[in-house]
Amino acid sequence: MIFCLLFAAACSNSLDAIDDDPSGGGGGGNGGSDDPVVPVSYDYLCFTANEDGCSISTAVDGSLTATPSLEYSRDKENWESFFVADTAVSLTNAGDKVYIRATSSNASFSESTSNYISFVISGSVSASGSIMSLLDKNCSGNSVPDFAFMCLFLGCSSLETAPALPATNLAKCCYNSMFEGCSSLETAPALPATNLAKSCYAFMFRGCSSLTTAPELPATNLADFCYNSMFLGCSSLTTAPELPAANLASCCYYYMFAECSSLETAPELPATTLANGCYIYMFGGCSSLTTAPELPATTLAESCYNSMFEGCSSLTTAPELPATTLADWCYACMFRDCSNLSSIIVCFTEWNDEYRYTFKWVDGVKNTGTFICPDELSKEYGISRIPKG
Repeated sequence: MIFCLLFAAACSNSLDAIDDDPSGGGGGGNGGSDDPVVPVSYDYLCFTANEDGCSISTAVDGSLTATPSLEYSRDKENWESFFVADTAVSLTNAGDKVYIRATSSNASFSESTSNYISFVISGSVSASGSIMSLLDKNCSGNSVPDFAFMCLFLGCSSLETAPALPATNLAKCCYNSMFEGCSSLETAPALPATNLAKSCYAFMFRGCSSLTTAPELPATNLADFCYNSMFLGCSSLTTAPELPAANLASCCYYYMFAECSSLETAPELPATTLANGCYIYMFGGCSSLTTAPELPATTLAESCYNSMFEGCSSLTTAPELPATTLADWCYACMFRDCSNLSSIIVCFTEWNDEYRYTFKWVDGVKNTGTFICPDELSKEYGISRIPKG
């Protein structure tokens, strides 16, 4: 695959013991009352074996300045230390469970793109409960730190279900590559945050080839690279989530659905305020895509649509392009190798080689079809102009 522009690089429930009551209350009860104290139930991260002979452990990539303190239990009553990169818990029989939580609280879990903790899973396993128990013993937190769960399940190809991700206050790279390579994962967890952070979901489900349904993405405040390559290579994904944001951020949808070869329909893209590189290769390689979204923006940004539909070989009609004034590399390679594209409508009035507005934008487009443009646009032909024929 050839890319026209390397604009930017991607970053990268049983009840619990009474003495776990966050209030600190003990057996003395309710202010001397004879009423019994009701234990609190917490939704700890839980792994359940789907078959005999499974195990759960962790590994560290790089090094950590502070190692999180964890413990595990098979019944949520009796707890033992769970040492990162050392403890391995066996799930001997199908149905066996292990719960994992912070011993108290952990300020961080992983620390950077090169220093992070990953679970190592042997055998077919399902995850449930809240991922927040790794940071907070009482699962009460709503915020995550930078790189919080970076690469947490990286390459766990036998993980079948994901735990809950309830935090709404996100941070840089917090879920970056979290489920990358989880090829048995069919359903994604809910992602309730409406304000995103830089690269927060980057590569999150990359290579999840069994994923058929994407989570809802309600965020309206985006950040640079927030959805970068989020579903890259999710070859079973057939439906894309709604993307309601009206104002975009630099490279926010960069490669978001690239190589999703089963995706047939793109989501609506209502944004009229674009940003540099916002849609670069967003649907690149989506060979089943038959319908493109409307692109209503009339003020463009550098490389905004660069390679957006490259390799969409089932696309027959291009979205109307209403902008009259273009930006550097804005349409470069936009419809490259869209071999069945037969209709293009534009509103700009001049070609420009210096700023590569339309560099190779119709390279590989078939030579029969309709091209509609203003009379002022000179009738020039070629892979960076009007398709020949």
